[in-house]
Amino acid sequence: MSLLVPPIISVIGGVLTVVFTAVTVIDLRPATPSPPEPGCGNGHSKRCQTAGLAPCWVMSTHLITHRPSLTPIPHPWEEPIEHLEFALRAQGTRESSISTRIRHIRRLARDLDPTTPTELTADELIAWAGQQTWAPETRHSYYNSIRVFYTALNLRTSNPADALPSVKRPVPPPRPTPETVYTTALTRADARTRFILRMAGEAGLRRTEIAQIHADDLISDPTGHSLTIHGKGGHARQVPLTDEITALIRHHLRTSPTDWALPSRNGGH
Repeated sequence: MSLLVPPIISVIGGVLTVVFTAVTVIDLRPATPSPPEPGCGNGHSKRCQTAGLAPCWVMSTHLITHRPSLTPIPHPWEEPIEHLEFALRAQGTRESSISTRIRHIRRLARDLDPTTPTELTADELIAWAGQQTWAPETRHSYYNSIRVFYTALNLRTSNPADALPSVKRPVPPPRPTPETVYTTALTRADARTRFILRMAGEAGLRRTEIAQIHADDLISDPTGHSLTIHGKGGHARQVPLTDEITALIRHHLRTSPTDWALPSRNGGH
């Protein structure tokens, strides 16, 4: 509580200043502690205390598991999946891989509701997996996600993911785009799409690699120019470029509002 006393008039630097001072009356009654933040205690959420994870200030919408746009999942799966994300980030896993793992486990959670992660048996997991009509690559990816999830969960009981079989992934035959189709697409495409087509057709880049072309990736070498490609699994490689493709990349970088050749409307690339 404060009491207002008469103003003190002073002159500072030739400017008349009126200063209102306040006298604070000290309240000797015991202070009432502020109520704790919901779900927090000593700066940590209940979930964090239980799992030994991070303090509340880490729990932000920057985590994939906290995005409000996600389809809801059963409550018992929320903390384990959050723990999975922290474990993957601690390993330095790429954002796209984290997103894939979390998407797979959230699908598992919704399909198996009301079974919780710790209640899931090997037989139930095999029955669920057997009902899916996935291609071999998709099945392999889902099985890997489930194994990673239960490894991060570190159950003291048996691990149901151990029952998942290995998946044979046959190498499909190449299906190159016919030259006539490629030429027609180039003539009908706008400048942005034509750039994407040429990066794929003439430099041999995948779609995710094309999206990641950055100004820092274009380098000079003894033979001319090369492009550093950030491929699957975080592996980088150098792709030699022709003078024509080099000029095309430079043009897109020069006209881009960012350092990305193909900037997104929402920022980034």
